[in-house]
Amino acid sequence: MPAKELNAAADSLNSTSFELDIDRLGKSKGQILEPKFRMTLAELLDESRVVPIAVYGDLEVHVTGIQNDPKEVSSGDLFICCAAAGNDGICYITEAVKRGAVAVVSDKEIDLDETLECKALVIVEDTDLVVPVIATSFYHNPSKALSVIGISGTYGKTTTAHLVKALYEAMGLRTGMLGSLGYYIHGENKFEATESTPDAVAVQRLMAKMVHNGTEAVVMEASSHGLATGRCNEVDFDIAIFTNLKTDDIDFTSHKNEMDYRNNMGKLFERMVDPERHRKKL
Repeated sequence: MPAKELNAAADSLNSTSFELDIDRLGKSKGQILEPKFRMTLAELLDESRVVPIAVYGDLEVHVTGIQNDPKEVSSGDLFICCAAAGNDGICYITEAVKRGAVAVVSDKEIDLDETLECKALVIVEDTDLVVPVIATSFYHNPSKALSVIGISGTYGKTTTAHLVKALYEAMGLRTGMLGSLGYYIHGENKFEATESTPDAVAVQRLMAKMVHNGTEAVVMEASSHGLATGRCNEVDFDIAIFTNLKTDDIDFTSHKNEMDYRNNMGKLFERMVDPERHRKKL
């Protein structure tokens, strides 16, 4: 269990017989293999337990990827349209289908004729809520196969994440990391970071890639924005770490007020309810 691993690492670091090779720590770098996923839209809806308001088209179409950014869509993808305020999403869907999306999930009724070659359309009540659920089901719930350490707080998340990653690597564990300085599959196998906490689809896709490449643990920066927007909703955390809470740097585009900021920050700990497995560190 992660807590036992953490304690074992601390004991090792305090032991006079423990030798830490700083030069080699976390330096492993090799070819990263891309996992392949494929399921029908009907299977995906059943697996995710998403209950649509309406379904149009062919539910037996095969889906080979999930995207919620139309610019990142490739052939065979399911596109989940999360339109911004004041945008009906039609332009997003049109672009996604042009790029090869075979099916679309939307919270608005759309004429299939307007979506060119789209083979299926699923209408749900709120696309923002179903994004992490569908992505988790498609990528086979990868966080269940990893020891996941989430770090939240106003300041210190990145530093703490690197320290914890180094601690796990000192135990010989392949450790990934999702944070503002990069998305590491393990060792030095790194993708450039676009945000501290990736969007919900990217979180599940990256964790699935970690599992496929033998990663055993992952350290994740859980920003207040990421928590507020549900990016961590389906992540099965084992350890939650809280660094600090400062209200002098609140992003009011993500939080309504100071109390909302505090509540969103606390979402990381809401599901830490199993005393045998979950650990909270302040």
